[in-house]
Amino acid sequence: MIEHRAAANGPADEQRIGGWPVFSAEQHGEDPRHPTVLARWPNLLVGLAAEDDIFRVHHRAFVDGDTIGLTDRQLGVAPGESHTLEWSIYPLIGTGGDGVGYFDFINAVRNNWGSNYTLPQPSTFISVPDYKALTADDCETWTRQRGVVWQCSNQTVHKDNSLAEGTDIPNAKYWCDSVRQRLQSRVPEAKVLVYLHGEICTEPGAAEKYADSRHLRSDGSHLVTLYHYPVYMYLSTLDNSYGKALQQTVKFILHDIGADGIYLDEFLPIGEAKYAYDAAWDGCTVMINPKTHAVTRKRSSAVLLQMPWRAWLIDYCRANDKLIIGNSPPMTRTLLRKHVPRFTETNSHSFITYGHLAVPWGLGDDTPTMARRAYRARRFLDHAGVFNPYPWNDEVAEQRIPFPASFYPITPLQLRPGMVLGKERIITNRSGRYRFADGEVGRVLLFDASGYQVEREANGERDEAVVRMPSDHFAVIERAY
Repeated sequence: MIEHRAAANGPADEQRIGGWPVFSAEQHGEDPRHPTVLARWPNLLVGLAAEDDIFRVHHRAFVDGDTIGLTDRQLGVAPGESHTLEWSIYPLIGTGGDGVGYFDFINAVRNNWGSNYTLPQPSTFISVPDYKALTADDCETWTRQRGVVWQCSNQTVHKDNSLAEGTDIPNAKYWCDSVRQRLQSRVPEAKVLVYLHGEICTEPGAAEKYADSRHLRSDGSHLVTLYHYPVYMYLSTLDNSYGKALQQTVKFILHDIGADGIYLDEFLPIGEAKYAYDAAWDGCTVMINPKTHAVTRKRSSAVLLQMPWRAWLIDYCRANDKLIIGNSPPMTRTLLRKHVPRFTETNSHSFITYGHLAVPWGLGDDTPTMARRAYRARRFLDHAGVFNPYPWNDEVAEQRIPFPASFYPITPLQLRPGMVLGKERIITNRSGRYRFADGEVGRVLLFDASGYQVEREANGERDEAVVRMPSDHFAVIERAY
């Protein structure tokens, strides 16, 4: 049980754990997506960040009065083995009378972690059973009107609409044929990605067939997902039976169906699925009695245990010129360095915070209309996030340009309240004067509350892009390549 503490001489103006402001004198958090704690004064900020895979997953960040810190309370080291836990201290000082804030810390960590990588295209979700009702012309019109070239399928279903997930996907022949038809009728630039969940399986007899891979609770019962239907969970590793079978399912999707890539839902587990019991040991996670310090039981972090399989999936897709998109920011340094586009589901706009250290990309879960998408895009920007649409079934207004495709490609270089400053473009919901770091001014695209581009007056300035807009508008400043 290891603890690092940084004690101040007096109360800070602000303290945050995992990016979220604290609300009590004693508080802790342990989310590997944002393994940080910080304290801020007017001209000084001190932040701590867990770095390596194990410490990120094991860490508990805490605030105890005027003290902040990081702990690992579950580290197990086998005889003859060793682990090196890495963590960093970020002392940031305001200069020239300017204060220092949360996003100064975030941008420093992002730069050091290599998090400034490109989101090349917008994506959306489309209903596979509807594919057969679409002609090639329908598919082309749908794609060109929206400019969305990454099209992710919904979950696989059998013909009776029952779920077919995990190693059951090849058994859903009608659904697989529908995807093949979509692939034949798409426009060349459109890419069709098939939904895959790495831990749920509906294959008949799976509990017996993959008995060594069942994801068990501490009481030995088989873990069930939180879906409204009972679907059991399995661990996918490179060595167990389910992980090996799921590798064959991936190959079926990419080569037999011919999909352009994989959309992996819930890329790494959280909640009740965080730990696995009576499974292969991850080599570093145990339960420790906090009073006696005795090791009471081995368990495994489901994140660490399944990380090699996730790394295999990424590498396999790329080795075969296939795409991969993920749901949820990376929880380990190993997977962060793979630079996979991964969004955060956003029941709240502030959930963008979970992705600040990796990918500030948010999925608009409830966006049935363009106006709702525009509203969500503005609110995402409040938290320095880039909007990505969910289903897009409503019609697109004729002769008007919708905003989502104008957000891409973007390589986020700095995050600030109300804006994402990228290499290729700047997205903002704040009026002001903008230019790129190399001095280029760029071209301003303005969008209104309905989500469509509107005409604007010519810029009039030679060295800055001037953006003046109402509070329900937002803008994209593009480089003029």
